[in-house]
Amino acid sequence: MPPLFIYFKNHFNCLKSSRFLFLIVQAASINKSSSIHSSPNLTNKQNQKMGFVLKLVDAILFLFFLLIAIVAPLIDAQTCLPLSYFPDFLVNVKTWYTNEYGDYLVVDKPHFFVGLVWLELLFQWPLSLINIYAMFSSKPWFNTTCLIYGVSLSTSMVAVLSEMMGSKKASDKLLKMYFPFMCLGILATLRGLLTSSSKSSSAFGKRHAMARKKRA
Repeated sequence: MPPLFIYFKNHFNCLKSSRFLFLIVQAASINKSSSIHSSPNLTNKQNQKMGFVLKLVDAILFLFFLLIAIVAPLIDAQTCLPLSYFPDFLVNVKTWYTNEYGDYLVVDKPHFFVGLVWLELLFQWPLSLINIYAMFSSKPWFNTTCLIYGVSLSTSMVAVLSEMMGSKKASDKLLKMYFPFMCLGILATLRGLLTSSSKSSSAFGKRHAMARKKRA
């Protein structure tokens, strides 16, 4: 999980801002109230704002799911599988990360942390692949799988961050690596809740479906 943030740190610093999450919650309330208001102009403005938020959230989550799909089996799996299964350059990447950020959990491999990595490989990783497929195919159940993934990731991060902050072994640099994953878990959870009260689906999926119709 930690190596993923090397990408997000440079491209998605907005995730650190609580205003971003507040915007999503506000959009959810707009989505729920849009069917109550009868003014067409007001409804159009709300739909435009809702559409912008969904496109932004989908773009972030798509990149996150894509990176999880690649990094989880190649980097994170080294925590619980023999290193002989991996090429030397992948082992070197994991070693560099451990030395650079002082991730003592990766080095010490406590049982609870190894268990969370197994959870990522056996549950969260397949869900990330399913979510990628659902976003491209505009599946109506995307909100459900996204919600499940978000809750699972948030729960894992609560356990990891509680240990780090309670033991006081983690440096500020390491905490800054892990905290955004909590934000990503909350973001995925809100995305699932956001669409569960509407008929809207992934913006990626809608574009893909329209392209297929045009070809037909």
